[in-house]
Amino acid sequence: MTFIPVSLALLHLNIFGFNPRKAR
Repeated sequence: MTFIPVSLALLHLNIFGFNPRKAR
């Protein structure tokens, strides 16, 4: 029950703009 929040955090980062290449 530690990889679940990590995945969500990664998704959030991607949405926020962590990977503009994929996000935009």
